[in-house]
Amino acid sequence: MRLALIMMILLVCCRPVYTRSSYTSTSCIYELAAYSIECGQLTVPENRQSSSGSIQLAVVIIHSIAEHPAPDPVVYLAGGPGGSSTAYTEGLAQTWLRPFLRQRDVILVDQRGTGASTPNLACDEYSRVIIDQISVLPPSARAMLQAQAAALTACHERLAAQGIDTSAYTSAESAADLDDLRQALHIESWNLLGVSYGTRLALTALRDHPTGIRSVILDSVYPPQVDVFTDVYANGERARQMVFAACANDPACAAAYPDLEARFWQLIARLNASPVTVSAQINGRERDFVWAGDVVYSIMFLWLYDIHDTTFVPYYVDLLWQGKYDDQSLLRAALDAELWTISVSVGMYMSVQCGEERPASLAEERRALFHTYPRLTSLLRHDLWMSDLGDAMCRQWQPTPPPVLENQPIVSDVPALVLSGTFDPITPPAWAVLAAETLPQAQILTIPEIGHGVIRSSVCVAEIAAAYLGDPAAPVASSCVKDIPRFSFYKLSQDASASGL
Repeated sequence: MRLALIMMILLVCCRPVYTRSSYTSTSCIYELAAYSIECGQLTVPENRQSSSGSIQLAVVIIHSIAEHPAPDPVVYLAGGPGGSSTAYTEGLAQTWLRPFLRQRDVILVDQRGTGASTPNLACDEYSRVIIDQISVLPPSARAMLQAQAAALTACHERLAAQGIDTSAYTSAESAADLDDLRQALHIESWNLLGVSYGTRLALTALRDHPTGIRSVILDSVYPPQVDVFTDVYANGERARQMVFAACANDPACAAAYPDLEARFWQLIARLNASPVTVSAQINGRERDFVWAGDVVYSIMFLWLYDIHDTTFVPYYVDLLWQGKYDDQSLLRAALDAELWTISVSVGMYMSVQCGEERPASLAEERRALFHTYPRLTSLLRHDLWMSDLGDAMCRQWQPTPPPVLENQPIVSDVPALVLSGTFDPITPPAWAVLAAETLPQAQILTIPEIGHGVIRSSVCVAEIAAAYLGDPAAPVASSCVKDIPRFSFYKLSQDASASGL
């Protein structure tokens, strides 16, 4: 995946050794008109196994508007791995966190290695290579992978030279950080709300530190027993086929964009054989953008995350089919998707995924993918995580194979609300069912025609989740789901400016 943020490094020479965690209040850089907020910093051991030094986690507490808030706050756990919670404080409070803030405080924590926490395991070296490869297609798949691997090696060497122990940036350590924070804030119990990888962290906390967890909300769940490196292709194809079928079954969409499936694959083959280069604004600079078939497929996968982008998928495929590669709305959507993938800490991503997720059988499994998805042969060859170089990178970041514990189902009696969207290309509804099998107090809510991150995509679901916290043991009240507006595709006859382009 393509990931990174601004680097924030605390030099090892300046780190005292801490054997216990401590919390201090700090000044806030955020302003929220409707809410009072406070900010803090949690100091924790970098590696609880060796007490090698300390790191700091950024914390923001948004206080409820209630005169007497419920005593059990909500803790939001961002995805990634490597995403920041606090960077979006204002936006979150003004959108889908609002229903929760009516009755409860909400705590935002930048997990170790991310956001405003120090150190931040960003890899600007990798981000620069990805941006360069948006503009210039390397001469071969091997050359592309070698450039990415060299950037990751340079990043790891830099972090190691600064005394950062990348092996300590794991879900288990982050789960211990959460328990330390709860105790430092003198909170008897709280509710964990995880989205995407945040669900993996919430599940790890249930396994390792269940005390004080009143309930969990798992949105777009990523359970530890799945194999994300290989399953991503099946999951992406499942979602893409569902969206294309929805267009074919919609008379207006089918009429506007006929033979969408066939044209899509012809387009992929055509652009892989003869990529097209156009000019575009990238990070404020006029640069080239290369349309190759693999690029189109990868961006399509990213467009399926967000329901707004998904509505434009047939329209964008049609623009490409017509050869309108320099259409400004199309380029803007493509660039937004590409740059979004480098918006989190790639070092944290590497540490977590290589230390917990990458299976020893991956080489055998990826060979099988070439037979299962012959149309994706080129894409598979350009995927670092499907290569021997990817294996080598993971051994750099996490030399020890993943513990068996990290790939086993999480068993817990804590009440859980498990949310999924049928169009989700990365964490499908089947994963929600899988996670719930060992959570006997779980309730599953699947929302039709929504992608990744269900709460942020639907006011109805945000209201359901907030109400659920009133009594997590009671049947979830989901009557508003039937009133969610029906999904519809953007049509050629619509005015582009009115659709936010």
